[in-house]
Amino acid sequence: MNIALPALLTFLLLLPGILLSYSYRRGFFSPSRVTLGPLRDEIGVGIVWGLVVHPLSLLSATSFGLWTPDVSFLYQVFAGATTDLDADTGWQVRGLFYYLITVNLGALGIGWMVHWVVRRAKLDILFPWLRFNNEWHYNFSGEARLFSVANESDWFWDRWRDIQKESNAELLRIHCAAVVPVGGASFLYAGKLDRYYFDSAGQLDQIVLQDVERIPLDALTPPQPTVDDANASRVSDDTDAPDAAGAEGEWFSIPGNFLVIQYANVQTLNFDYVVLQPSGPDADVDASEVAN
Repeated sequence: MNIALPALLTFLLLLPGILLSYSYRRGFFSPSRVTLGPLRDEIGVGIVWGLVVHPLSLLSATSFGLWTPDVSFLYQVFAGATTDLDADTGWQVRGLFYYLITVNLGALGIGWMVHWVVRRAKLDILFPWLRFNNEWHYNFSGEARLFSVANESDWFWDRWRDIQKESNAELLRIHCAAVVPVGGASFLYAGKLDRYYFDSAGQLDQIVLQDVERIPLDALTPPQPTVDDANASRVSDDTDAPDAAGAEGEWFSIPGNFLVIQYANVQTLNFDYVVLQPSGPDADVDASEVAN
């Protein structure tokens, strides 16, 4: 039989490492910014993880008598040599493909399992080096508030206990405020986060808000004092207004159930997490976390 698929077999040998890395990074985030990058970028990851996956997989297959690879035959296969197909070589071919299919599916499942363990135990919150490259999930889910809790104690168990306690608090809502330029002026849009979307490249694309209000950004900035030309030490009476209450009076509601904001147009984005602590029936919402 003429084995003319060395390139395909080489790719299948690299694929378990790629799938293991991707399934761990992608996990169960929904939505997620994690995408498979260009093949040239993923090959390096596949080689590194393949050096771990394949020795362990071959050791297991050999120990349990599932498949014992013939080194000489495998060399001929990957060299693209021509060989006659008999019972022994046929078994080696079938065993090789069964091995590749099993290892690829196993790598995919192991990546998901490890991701689930890390997320379930909140190890990504405890250890920054385990944190996933999905910062928008942490911000939009409210988990970002746990980062400061993880840094409050030097002891691992104290930090883990504080994180578990804080994560049990009920997240009532996430309030978003975005500065967006409109017609040469900047407006502050504020509302309750409903959902968000990524584009095909994994970048944040749209933010959807509910119960949205807006105000010109200039209305939130108090006017600067003016100096009387006749007396440099005297400040004009015009600096008495408007105050903060006057600025709040200029908010007006945006008609409609939802407002879609293109992230490309956002200058700044602010999050407020409204949390109800489970300390008892009289638990109060932290007023510092509420934005109106």
